[in-house]
Amino acid sequence: LFRSKIVIDEIGRIDGLIKDLLSVSSKEAVPGINELDITVLIDETLEHTKGKLELERRKINVEKIYKNVKINALGDSKKLKQAFINVISNGCQAMEENGILTVNIVPNGQNVDVTITDTGKGISFQDIARIFEPFFTTKAMGVGLGLAISKKIIEDHGGSIKAESKLSKGTTFTISLPMQNQNTHLDTDEHR
Repeated sequence: LFRSKIVIDEIGRIDGLIKDLLSVSSKEAVPGINELDITVLIDETLEHTKGKLELERRKINVEKIYKNVKINALGDSKKLKQAFINVISNGCQAMEENGILTVNIVPNGQNVDVTITDTGKGISFQDIARIFEPFFTTKAMGVGLGLAISKKIIEDHGGSIKAESKLSKGTTFTISLPMQNQNTHLDTDEHR
């Protein structure tokens, strides 16, 4: 019975890897375009992250420093959520216990910038130039597809992603996506 579970888990892992490979090599445009609120999408992604951290019994603090800002965009919410989960998971994996993951959302002209900052070990200057390449990883058990897939999803949505890092200090990813319109509603209450 135990061996059967291992085999099933490994088949699931291989299936996921094949789907990731197909995703990163696909030339398809974004299939499921709909109107979405970036703030709601990030809130849902962070709730998912907090739940996963609790299941793994990891003590990582997740801080939202953005206010309740309604920012409309067009896109595939499932794919965008996958992109954000990949980036956030990398940040969480880079940190020890009591690390802090900080997320901010800032309208920036016709775009919205989502910054994700961790207090992890950082990325070397040599590695940061390659982190979005398929199969590049510094993790012992990593495959090196998460950030490559995220980059493709974000670029398919007309956006961009960049990373800045300092060794032993942490890393900041900035994901910039086009807003549907420039009418954003700011609420004065902190959204924590």
